[in-house]
Amino acid sequence: MKYHLRLPGFPRDLIALHNFADGYAGISAIEEDKLCFCYLTTRQNLRQHGTIPAMEQAVLARNPRLREILSSAEVLYPQPEVINEISFAPKQPVEQHVLMCGDAAGLITPLCGNGMAMALHGAALAAAAAHDFLSGSTTRAGMEAAYGQAWRDRFGTRLRVGRAVQRLFGGPVLSEPGGGRAAALARGRAGADAPHARPGVLS
Repeated sequence: MKYHLRLPGFPRDLIALHNFADGYAGISAIEEDKLCFCYLTTRQNLRQHGTIPAMEQAVLARNPRLREILSSAEVLYPQPEVINEISFAPKQPVEQHVLMCGDAAGLITPLCGNGMAMALHGAALAAAAAHDFLSGSTTRAGMEAAYGQAWRDRFGTRLRVGRAVQRLFGGPVLSEPGGGRAAALARGRAGADAPHARPGVLS
């Protein structure tokens, strides 16, 4: 789920992560005094409560920081943007002799940041591999192997770390009141996406 909000007093240099049962939310400043507020949860949460507003009140609002955002912020468009059927399972950078880039090669968890930058870097790797093949420097099989290895070397570790860290969110350890104020996670996110942002907070 993704909203654009206005919330007077929210720091412009802060990226905040907030935990809730079976999911987590993030909020940060964007252009024109707006905030981007996104959260990730399970289909079961929505099915159980029937509608997005009902789910937000029953599940997200149990976190007092999220309750404050939901109750105080001005929502800037009527409905949230919704993406479903998201899978963070491992994928292959080459499928049926096609060089995959971006989310098609591997979808990074939001906690680890910049999927768009990964897509651009992946495209550069694919272009280099394709250039070697088209110029006759390597075979088709060599191109596919080189690209697959280069992609795994560049992105494999961050994808594995992202999946491991994401499993911590939405569970009982971090969802209990006062549990696990892992500010280092928010700092990692802030450093990846906003080098000048101050350390984030997690609730």
